[in-house]
Amino acid sequence: MRTSYFICCFVIYVAIPNIALSQVLSGFFNLVNKNSNLCLAVSNASTLPGAETYQWNADGTTDKAWQLIYLEGSTYKVKNAKSQLFLGLKSPAQFNGEKIVQRVEYNGDAQELNWIFINAGNGYYKIQNRFSRLYLAVEGSSFERGRPLIQWADLG
Repeated sequence: MRTSYFICCFVIYVAIPNIALSQVLSGFFNLVNKNSNLCLAVSNASTLPGAETYQWNADGTTDKAWQLIYLEGSTYKVKNAKSQLFLGLKSPAQFNGEKIVQRVEYNGDAQELNWIFINAGNGYYKIQNRFSRLYLAVEGSSFERGRPLIQWADLG
């Protein structure tokens, strides 16, 4: 069963249902942007490492389905159902605007593939990269299909 959570741009928020975030969430989920009603997807439904992520229409395809893999505390890995690759930084950068891609998991870059879910109130969570400490965001805070996901500082 696929469940939709809501994500909101500029810094993306995820609504978690009435369960503790520290519990292991089983299954795959669509992460839907609350403002645009578009979901987190892999560009051209690619299965290749390095493919960029963007927001697109939810259509039930597996390139838009993501598994939250619990690590510890409020930290998760986010794995794509189609490619079996992980959501991560394009390169180990700690600056605004770095693209978010799907990546192979290597021993040396674990923190670049780890995402901290920070309670933002009212059932919403900000998604922060463990390595860069920047947040998952939609480029230009856009409502348009095809706009890439990037990392960005929390604007409050």
